[in-house]
Amino acid sequence: MVLPRGLITAVVTAFNGASNSAVVANVPEPVLNENLNVVPSNTTTLTITGMWLPPTTAGALGVTLTSSAGTSIGCSSYAFPSSTTMTCTLNAVIPVGTLSATLLVPGAVSNTVVVAVVAAPVIYENTSPLNPYSTVVVTGANLPGSSVTTQLVLTHTAITGVTCTTLARNSPSQMTCTFNKQLPPGVLTAYIVVPGYADMSSAVTIGIVYVPEFTANSSLISSTPTTINVVGKYFPVSPATYTAFTLSFAASPITKTCSSLTVVNSTLMTCTIASTNLPFPVGAVLGQLTMTGASAGPGAFSVVSGPLVNQSLVSIPSNQLTLNILGSFLPVAPAPANLTITSSSGIDMPCSTVNRVSGAQIQCTQTSYLPIGNVSASISTFAGFVSTPVIIGVVLAPVIDFNSGSIGPSTTTLRINGTNFPVSTATGNVTIVSSSNVTVACQPTTLVSATQINCGFASLLPIGTLTARITTKGGSSNNVTVAIVPAPVVFENTVLILPNVVRVLTLNGTNMPVWPQTPTVVISSTGGGPSQPCTGVTMVSTAQLTCTINTTLLSPGNLTATVNVLGGSSKPSVVLILVAAGFVVVQPDTTVYSTTLTTLTIRGVGFGSVGNTNVSLTSSFSPRPNATIVSVDSTTIVLALVPSTLQPGTLSAVVNVAGILGMASSNLTVIARFDTGFKVNATRGSSQVGSFSFLNETFTNADPRWVLDPGYWSIGPAVAASCDVGTDPAQDHTSDGSNFIAGVSIGVCTDPYYENYEYIYSPAVNGHWASGSMTLLFYRWLGADYWPMFEAAVEVWDLGSQQWLPLYVNPEDQLVEDTEWVLESYPLDA
Repeated sequence: MVLPRGLITAVVTAFNGASNSAVVANVPEPVLNENLNVVPSNTTTLTITGMWLPPTTAGALGVTLTSSAGTSIGCSSYAFPSSTTMTCTLNAVIPVGTLSATLLVPGAVSNTVVVAVVAAPVIYENTSPLNPYSTVVVTGANLPGSSVTTQLVLTHTAITGVTCTTLARNSPSQMTCTFNKQLPPGVLTAYIVVPGYADMSSAVTIGIVYVPEFTANSSLISSTPTTINVVGKYFPVSPATYTAFTLSFAASPITKTCSSLTVVNSTLMTCTIASTNLPFPVGAVLGQLTMTGASAGPGAFSVVSGPLVNQSLVSIPSNQLTLNILGSFLPVAPAPANLTITSSSGIDMPCSTVNRVSGAQIQCTQTSYLPIGNVSASISTFAGFVSTPVIIGVVLAPVIDFNSGSIGPSTTTLRINGTNFPVSTATGNVTIVSSSNVTVACQPTTLVSATQINCGFASLLPIGTLTARITTKGGSSNNVTVAIVPAPVVFENTVLILPNVVRVLTLNGTNMPVWPQTPTVVISSTGGGPSQPCTGVTMVSTAQLTCTINTTLLSPGNLTATVNVLGGSSKPSVVLILVAAGFVVVQPDTTVYSTTLTTLTIRGVGFGSVGNTNVSLTSSFSPRPNATIVSVDSTTIVLALVPSTLQPGTLSAVVNVAGILGMASSNLTVIARFDTGFKVNATRGSSQVGSFSFLNETFTNADPRWVLDPGYWSIGPAVAASCDVGTDPAQDHTSDGSNFIAGVSIGVCTDPYYENYEYIYSPAVNGHWASGSMTLLFYRWLGADYWPMFEAAVEVWDLGSQQWLPLYVNPEDQLVEDTEWVLESYPLDA
């Protein structure tokens, strides 16, 4: 039994009576606690707290629940877990508002209090970009659950009739609405309808479908793109949302279309370009997107680059007919490309053909060789765009190397070295002018390579310094010395000659011209009077010529010869001594003879006969040697000597000739020098009695009678060098410490293309009195290529045959590469 609420009075009745009546208990009325906690409208179980709640459902008569909207809600079941807690399973959705409860128990009714609050749903404003054909996520608070009848009412600023085909209630803070149609750009607002709440004034923005925007991209594209990336934002992902995408250009009124347009995402579209829609003009690319209910653009999103030519200062040979123009965004088909090539020398260089290799390379083929100067290229392409001229290479002017080497006046070919010489199809005019202002024709001109030109000569070269200049298209080379043509040198000769004589005169020397255009030879006398030509000039070699002299018109005295050639002449040199009639003159002779000499010849003019000629001898040694006259003619006296009376020293003579006008006498003149003879061993420097050295040379203080052809021969210190063929020594072979040698290109590798023969000539040696054999000995260090690529020779002049006789020529089947000083020995007996 459940006690009713109120005071309980008890009376105890016994056999003999009853007790007094007294309150023995008080059952209080139940009291419910107020609860303002917010609960969702789809709550199914409600917990109510209070005091003095019945311990079981038997103690309760019912619970009354009433919403603030006047709706009664019952408990399908309830329970009392304790005297302070009860639970009620609701049989209906709680409308928005407050929920009040009253508990009925036997004998009492509890207080009526609010036990729960169902808050109104709230939608949060959202201005984020909205996918126009998909769904919108609605966020808020107190959103009803799936068991609550809910309606999301949508309104679009551009169209009507937008509803949610499905409404997914994800949580009390999020719902997802799927549209029933695609949305054009505009604002989408919504409000929510739930039981007990339908206030349209609470509609808020839940998303915005923005008009697409194009983002300008500074990256460049070519004029013939296959695909263009269109960058921007708010792009519609669904192809059905847009109807067309049109390309236009800031620099041209033309328009293009995409063969296909792919919306990758809301910020990127790719436009594929058909070849029929190319090329694009240079400049900004604009896009216009036509959509359902709106149009986006035109807006710039990319830039077509003009041709960008790479600058290059690389050297270009003048004969390079194909020019490579490198760069980026160079126009390829079907874009037009007009290539303009110009030179800083003001010469246009049209291309005969243009090969567009790629967007990074164009080739221009020239029909003629390139002019000197900077080569610039510019490209004109579609819609009149012309790129800025850019230097793509430099054609350098020829540079001639300075060369002060000597060449003979009869040289037929001169090698000119340098750089940047025009070759192949290029032409270059070579102008050679001498210091005597004579222009030399270079015929023929052979362009060997970019570093060598061979200039051929068809006539005698003028004396002096030769300067050369190469003139080619657009400019010319430097004007520089390329050779020196030294004047002829005539060796002195003190041969005596009488008046009224016609004889052939042999002039020895160097740099004599050997050419059909023979020089003139003029003979003058120190005794005065007019000069006379030496007629019938014959060029024997570069070291000798002959001509015929007539002394009839010449005054007695030293006769000098001058060789006149183009551009200059030799210095006058004494070649004869013209002796007046009646005078006796002895020819000096400083030849060294052995003290074993038995016969001595005195040469001169004005001699008589054995009967009227007397020779008076004077010697530097004592006693004076014994001599007798063997024979006499007008130019020679032969004396017989007694060797036992000869000693080292000089022998001089006075020749007296008795004539019609009295005695004529010569001056005291040295006619011989005697020595016992010695031979220097080049290894030790010791003397060896019994042999005689006609010539001994260490080149420490070289005999001035040595003659070197102008060019590579020189006398100087040894300098080591390593060449393709052979080496040069660092030390000479003597022990005097001077380290002097005679050699070709000492310390420098010899030019293998030099085409002239060059010699070194020793002083003349008179060996007619030698009683034994004669031998030429010298130390050699030779590096020579195969003959005839390189010729090394040793020759000896034979007075009898009047020609040079070969002693040695390098072999034609092997190199000569000495690595030490080699003693060479050649007998001269033959």
